[in-house]
Amino acid sequence: MILDAISRCNMAPYHTEEYPNRYFKYPVEYFYGDGSLSENPFIPVIIYGTTISTFLGGSLWHNHLMKRPLISGVHRHIGYVTMGIGVAYLFRKWRLTKLAERDAAIRHYIELHPEDFPPVEKRQYRDIFAEWYPRR
Repeated sequence: MILDAISRCNMAPYHTEEYPNRYFKYPVEYFYGDGSLSENPFIPVIIYGTTISTFLGGSLWHNHLMKRPLISGVHRHIGYVTMGIGVAYLFRKWRLTKLAERDAAIRHYIELHPEDFPPVEKRQYRDIFAEWYPRR
């Protein structure tokens, strides 16, 4: 999954029929075909991990406050973990919807104002870097 996301964001020459001399993608072109930005593969792990551990920790804290053994009430632990998974799913869905709306607004702005985003000129490393001579 990580290598797949990295391969989508490569900086290889990007030629199209409209712009045959383009060497880099515009920022808007880093969208997938469905229009969403590639999501960091660790964000779902963070969302699900923190939510599940928070709900499970709340169940364990309840047992601690009631001066019961931490593992007692396994059905409550399972219920809280299930609720944590549901909350994490809803939060991730809400977050992706908000990001999709933002990305659509950015894409729409770029389509309406193409003069603000001109094609990138071809540049080679010899034009960017100054000459360097090693001194020994």
